[in-house]
Amino acid sequence: MAEKRKLKVILDPAHGSDTAGKCSPDKSHFEWKWSRERCKKIKQLLQEQGFSVYYTNDGDTEIGLTKRATSANTLCKGKEGEFLLISPHNNAAGMGDKWMTATGFSVYVANTASSNSKSFANILLDEFKYFFPKVKNRGLLQANFTVISATNCPAVLIEFLFQDNKEEVEMLKKLTVNDKFEESVVYAVMKYNKKIFG
Repeated sequence: MAEKRKLKVILDPAHGSDTAGKCSPDKSHFEWKWSRERCKKIKQLLQEQGFSVYYTNDGDTEIGLTKRATSANTLCKGKEGEFLLISPHNNAAGMGDKWMTATGFSVYVANTASSNSKSFANILLDEFKYFFPKVKNRGLLQANFTVISATNCPAVLIEFLFQDNKEEVEMLKKLTVNDKFEESVVYAVMKYNKKIFG
């Protein structure tokens, strides 16, 4: 078993099985399910590396954005600098009823994000660029999504590929693509942990 790391990771699975939309136009891909599958594997990989890992929502249904942030803040209270929240999502260019042409990945931080949030986001983007050199890099973006703006510890929201782009939906179904996504997140966490705690 790996040595215990100081950094603790909070995973925030996207949406829920009861959230309207959030799927491919042909209903062959559901964001809530993809995100939970990735979180489960990321948790396992991080634990193997000595990280403690928590969820904002360990069920399949949506508990509400404020409750997610409250859950994270309860976990990290008094030790915000020792925690990191990661929320894996798929992007969408339309309303989910027709195929669109937008592509790529991006990482969001809050408009008032800490330097540590931005630091991890840039490390993660570098990993995505390495593992997915042919995929469009939409870069580091800022928005006041509740789950990252209302969370007190460093936090990022990932938009990985577009669920209303036919080619990218096929990518999201591939084990090799998902393995690389999970590895990207794990390597980024390890590099961030080393940068912050040595």
